[in-house]
Amino acid sequence: MDPRPPSPDRDATPPRAADATSYHFLSPTDRPGELGRLGPYRVIRLLGAGGMGFVFRAEDDALRRPVALKVMRPELACQQVDRERFLHEGRAAAAVKSDYVITIYGVGEANGAPFLAMEFLEGLSLEDWLKARKKPITASAIVRVAKDTLRGLVAVHKQNLIHRDVKPANLWVESAGTGRITLLDFGITRPVGDDLNLTRPGAIVGTPAYMAPEQARGLKVDGRTDLFSLGAVLVRMLMGRSPFERETLTDTLIALATEELPPATSFGILPAEMAKLIDHLVAKDPKRRPQTAAEALGVVQEAERKLVTLHSTPSVILSISPLPAESIQEFEYVIKGQRKTGKRKVVVLDIGGGQTMSFVRIEKGNFLMGAAPGEFLAEADEIPQRRVELSRDFYLGMYAVTQAQYRAVMGQSPSAFKGDRLPVECVSWEDAVAFCERLTDRTKQRMELPTEAQWEYACRAGTTTPFHFGLKLNGDLANQNGNQPYGTEETGPYKETTVEVGSYPANPWGLYDMHGNVWEWCRDYYGPYDKVVGLTDPFQSTKQVDYRRVLRGGSWSNLAWLCRAAFRRFHTPDTRDDNAGFRVCLRLD
Repeated sequence: MDPRPPSPDRDATPPRAADATSYHFLSPTDRPGELGRLGPYRVIRLLGAGGMGFVFRAEDDALRRPVALKVMRPELACQQVDRERFLHEGRAAAAVKSDYVITIYGVGEANGAPFLAMEFLEGLSLEDWLKARKKPITASAIVRVAKDTLRGLVAVHKQNLIHRDVKPANLWVESAGTGRITLLDFGITRPVGDDLNLTRPGAIVGTPAYMAPEQARGLKVDGRTDLFSLGAVLVRMLMGRSPFERETLTDTLIALATEELPPATSFGILPAEMAKLIDHLVAKDPKRRPQTAAEALGVVQEAERKLVTLHSTPSVILSISPLPAESIQEFEYVIKGQRKTGKRKVVVLDIGGGQTMSFVRIEKGNFLMGAAPGEFLAEADEIPQRRVELSRDFYLGMYAVTQAQYRAVMGQSPSAFKGDRLPVECVSWEDAVAFCERLTDRTKQRMELPTEAQWEYACRAGTTTPFHFGLKLNGDLANQNGNQPYGTEETGPYKETTVEVGSYPANPWGLYDMHGNVWEWCRDYYGPYDKVVGLTDPFQSTKQVDYRRVLRGGSWSNLAWLCRAAFRRFHTPDTRDDNAGFRVCLRLD
């Protein structure tokens, strides 16, 4: 059953309107046009029905918000296994917090009928979207479905849960301006290793055409099982039909266990990385699949980066709007102790909530990345220094993202220090990526974290000294340790808080606060420089040791030498510190 309204594109006849007498578990209502009440909810109309129950369009009377109310048939609720499975669905889904997983508002029971109150979504299922679509599927559509579903699965697996029924009917294409894909229906979700028996003997749990071979055989399952199902969904998009579905259940299970699919490259529309990933997702042996959803997501994001354009696809794929005209601005900067003036090319975007964001154009070129030979206190992972080329111009935020900007996009600020013009902190790498994704949806521009190479190239701005202004961090140039010079280990007087963005002079490209204030997350996995393939647009897109991500630039609480252009910090992507924030890169494709 789906927590969603029927789509006008569906071939099926919409549910027939019914009066309250059709649903004896509803309490009477005194409002005309409503079906009745169930607990705290006013039940307005039927959206869909299935063997287990009904889904209604309802409204939370206290909060006055629309909900999708999933109600179990009372005649089934008296059966303990069915009842426990239904309630288990709600509790499992409620534990998952993600923009890409259906939100459960409440689990309860009234008049003998168990119910789940869920987020009410506008749009249609991916299954219905595929049936209604007349044009060929684009690579961008496949990448978007893969990326958003994997975001949801990362959150699900983080709670030690397995969905076990990923299929087009359980992926919802939102129509509220974002085209976001949301993972639905946790009816057969199970904790990893859970021995709670919620399945009748002999029952196949899942949808045979999309389930992994180990799931079909009743063997042990884990997160890789969901990845196989996603792979089958993506192949369905490529082939125009379910790859394993046959006329009978037996034939479907045989195909699932024995038939190899054509390589995804044979369809000729996908980046090589994406095609290879799909082939790995549908591997019969779980050991040949990506081992985690996070690992697969990294590959998808890199494949998306290599797509030259995003094709406009209704309700799924963003259309990219033209950038506003650049302005040429004069600014002051400091290098080697001398104040100078320069010009920068700036684009200003309206990000909503009364906030704008300024981006400076960084022109392509090459530079020496890493610590120079003999640089004082250089770490082993800062060497060897190598010449790196950035092959394309890009825009980088003039400042780190502020608390007011973060609040305008995300709805709240998690920062420990409070102030609209202070940089946002206490944000994880995952939070920063989510911000970029929402900003992309809102502005119709490609937003992401900078790569480590982009960050250092932008920070140095053609200079080769440890800091873009020279060898020292003076009190009027950075915000940590007062006038402590670079090259000492004395602690000096620490600052106690962040300062407003733009408090310290810009570098020669017009970027502020590149040394100090807050650490800034980069897109890359942390790993040795010599593991990165190539010296053109290098990007550590796959994990080397673990899932740690890179931060650059130092912070308000650090010694001066930690704020050098070459210094590298790393943390797991869910780490939140009061000295870590980020700035945004705007891509030019």
